[in-house]
Amino acid sequence: MGKEYWRGPSVQPALALDASSASAPNVSLRPLGHDDLAEIARWDEDLELVALYGGLPSEFAATGSGVRLAITAGDRLVGVIGLTGETWVMGSAELRILIGPPDQRGRRIGFKAITSLLSFVRAMTDLDFIYLRVLESNQRAVRCYEKCGFRRAGRLRVRSSPRYPRPPLEDDLLLMIWSGADAAADDGPARLPAAP
Repeated sequence: MGKEYWRGPSVQPALALDASSASAPNVSLRPLGHDDLAEIARWDEDLELVALYGGLPSEFAATGSGVRLAITAGDRLVGVIGLTGETWVMGSAELRILIGPPDQRGRRIGFKAITSLLSFVRAMTDLDFIYLRVLESNQRAVRCYEKCGFRRAGRLRVRSSPRYPRPPLEDDLLLMIWSGADAAADDGPARLPAAP
């Protein structure tokens, strides 16, 4: 059976990327396959990635509940994105993402993957808000998340967490984005863009 790809539409015209640009390659999201897990396990050896993400990429890709998708640039696997900790009663989920190969970081791949996933979430689910946690020192990721519409909502002191096998000696920033109609536009996190 062939691979199924999902190419999310642009979230807003202002967020559209030139897919032919060298800095923003053609990015697709698709279900993770068994072959992907071996490649992702190799990323565990990248100490910079493990430090930036705060854990092992293979553990994120292979364990837990939720939705995990492969991020591809062309035909190359370059990352993993997903929603974990879905709390349908509370209408929330945690977004997690990582870009594996060092030569693919800083090319707006994460931005394009996140905006595509958020567009899908807005169109296809009843989630009210999406949140994420990021190590405070990972400023490249913080800037990306803010460009995607996430807003800082607080700081989490990390002392013990299943996400971190060895908890870092720094805090997580908590960022959120709302989709609910009752969220105030000028206070609190930004809203998810309307479905196209």
